[in-house]
Amino acid sequence: MRPFISIGIPTYEMGGKGKEFLIELLNSIKIQSFKDFEVIISDHSKGNEIKKLINDSKYFFKVIYIKNEMMRGNPSNNINNIIEKAKGQYIKFMFQDDLLNGKNSISN
Repeated sequence: MRPFISIGIPTYEMGGKGKEFLIELLNSIKIQSFKDFEVIISDHSKGNEIKKLINDSKYFFKVIYIKNEMMRGNPSNNINNIIEKAKGQYIKFMFQDDLLNGKNSISN
């Protein structure tokens, strides 16, 4: 079934804080009362920290991970990669240092 919302998260190292910020964002998504969504992560990181985080974590929502090695450092390329993969009726972009404010953020 097609999700109602695709939450797109373009990621990169962020001076060594990328993984830490992403954990906080994913935890703010995890508590949402609205559950008809998918999460798409397009990762421009040089290393595999973000991929390892996603593989090792157990979230109760669908996470699609894409290693994006094309045009590194170009945020538009990372965002366009998410748009190509999104299946939701709507796309909500969040950057890895963003947070949802409360459990009803998506439903509101």
